[in-house]
Amino acid sequence: MSTNKEHCARPFRTGEWPAFSHGGKCDMPDDIWDRDNPDGIWARLVELEAELGLPQSFCEKIADEDDWSLIIKLHALFEAALSSALTLNLDRPQLRDQITRMGMNAKLSFASALELVGPDEKRFLAYLSKRRNDLVHNIGNVSFTLADWLRAGDDNRRQEFFRATQYGDATTPKEVADVATSFARRELWRMGMVILATLQLRIGMARAVTEGQQYKDKLISTLIQRVADVPREAPRRPGLLTSLLAAEPD
Repeated sequence: MSTNKEHCARPFRTGEWPAFSHGGKCDMPDDIWDRDNPDGIWARLVELEAELGLPQSFCEKIADEDDWSLIIKLHALFEAALSSALTLNLDRPQLRDQITRMGMNAKLSFASALELVGPDEKRFLAYLSKRRNDLVHNIGNVSFTLADWLRAGDDNRRQEFFRATQYGDATTPKEVADVATSFARRELWRMGMVILATLQLRIGMARAVTEGQQYKDKLISTLIQRVADVPREAPRRPGLLTSLLAAEPD
């Protein structure tokens, strides 16, 4: 899969959206955001919206909201997605309400233990939770802008953001750091969408495993019932068990 530096710097919906990563080099695959790519980001987000019962294009539209709204809604998205992923992975639908009521930290711990999220994803979600908690308990923060907040802090504040979004590290060139800060809201949204798409893949895999097991259980149950229905006095016929095994469940 090729990469293209111009692709990473071209406008995305509103305004330019540079997508440098790691030392200022762009390593984003050309087609990951292609709407016609069945394996791309958008295809997974459409599935996720259906999974969570969200309006169509919800994930895309929050990119154009103010920083306060984006952080609150993105955090809520992850809470719902993690609840679905955990419920399906554990194959315990009766626990959905209890899992839904768990806090983000508890969900992250479970998701990490089940390998539904990796270290980079966990770091991003921990960062998002911190910012959300800073904002949600004070309505006066409604005018918060992530870029201004990063500029007002020290280097540690910016480097924490870079690490969370996999944008760079302590060696990030100043010019790249300045650009990253200016587009902080977009980068937060971008990384959030990538992780949500990845999580949706895992939700789909867990659902396929669950449905496969349900089909297997139904097949076995049907086989047992059909064997039980065979009259005890009936003569043994060669191939009877083979024909029962080959039969599809009703």
